[in-house]
Amino acid sequence: MNTKTEPFDRKSIFVNPRLISNGVKKLLGFLKERARGILYAGTFVSLADYTQSYKLSSLYNSNQDLPTYLNTIFKIAISAGAILAVLRLGYAGYIYMGTDLWGNKEKAKEMIREVFLGIFLLLGVYVILYQINPNILNLKIALTPIPAVAAPGVSVAGPGVSDLDRLDENTARGMLAAAGVQVNHPMCQRVGDTNCTNVGGLSFQAIQKIVALASRCGCGVIRITGGTEYWLHSANTLHRPGGSSVDFSKAYNPDFNRFITNNSLPPIASPNGNRYDMSGVGTFLDETIDGNAPHWHVTF
Repeated sequence: MNTKTEPFDRKSIFVNPRLISNGVKKLLGFLKERARGILYAGTFVSLADYTQSYKLSSLYNSNQDLPTYLNTIFKIAISAGAILAVLRLGYAGYIYMGTDLWGNKEKAKEMIREVFLGIFLLLGVYVILYQINPNILNLKIALTPIPAVAAPGVSVAGPGVSDLDRLDENTARGMLAAAGVQVNHPMCQRVGDTNCTNVGGLSFQAIQKIVALASRCGCGVIRITGGTEYWLHSANTLHRPGGSSVDFSKAYNPDFNRFITNNSLPPIASPNGNRYDMSGVGTFLDETIDGNAPHWHVTF
């Protein structure tokens, strides 16, 4: 006797109560309600008052950077995959329990195997990436900053001029002014500027020694005429950001000149002028260069 196997009709399962147990009906009703709730939540979440929810408000936080945004998308994708896996597993179980046909049961088993295979692959990728570098899972992008290099016509303010041990222009001028030390010109805005003087970029120790020198002298206001504006000096100059050399005017305060000569060791002749060494302070070069006003070149 030939028997004809009817093809699997999913609609017949829904309309034929003999093929569905009460437990399966309850499971389908539960999944239907949960799916409807998820769809409604996804539709109206943008209209909801999310200010009382930390998780929702963090999604709307516009201050997040790109790695944080990508990490959030990654977590949402993982969560969506897990939800779909559960739904597909439930659907496969429904097919397996709702039919007596051997072919459909095999299809249901294949779905279940695929779901578990996908879950195992996902967990395997997670474990492997975590073992290589946990930051990969957080999508943290570490970029090594490239230090700025000053060029002609480019502003000298930036990381290429100062670091943790150097002072910016305003801070350095403020400390010097409080100690009675003037700067003869305003600060240079760009490399190549003239008629300007920079003290920004001097080390904190150099500024401290200038302040101590002014206090020890007690001879009134002294004036700086050269700082870190290296392009206004010779090629081998010690005037540079991070350096500890400055120029002081000789004509501005004669008492300052006498203080140096009276409190230093006997002068030592050099091609650029007499050099005076003051213990605990530094060296004072009575520099005489053609085209420059008489000044003290001091290295602390």
